[in-house]
Amino acid sequence: MLEKDLLSYKKYNIILAEEVMNKKFKEDLKKGYKFTYHAAIALPIIFLPIFVALGIYSLIEYHHNLQFIGIGIILILVGIMWVPFSIFIRKRMQIFINKIDEEDRDDRKE
Repeated sequence: MLEKDLLSYKKYNIILAEEVMNKKFKEDLKKGYKFTYHAAIALPIIFLPIFVALGIYSLIEYHHNLQFIGIGIILILVGIMWVPFSIFIRKRMQIFINKIDEEDRDDRKE
């Protein structure tokens, strides 16, 4: 009888520990997604002016050299491409955050 109680107690503790770890993992995952979501806002704010400024500088300063004109145009395009890239990242992270919130709501209902 005592051994049966101990085994059931151990199984209960293992199941409880797994639930706590799963909940903690989901919270950490959600924090990571939110951090990435907010970092995606900062990406174009930081990199757009830097790349565009470097590209314009390259075009103005080295206009006689064809290689630097190409580098300047590429830098400008890379700077501009941060905007749709960050929008894509934000949409994906929002989907993941909503999915985790939905799973949390389902777990609370049960």
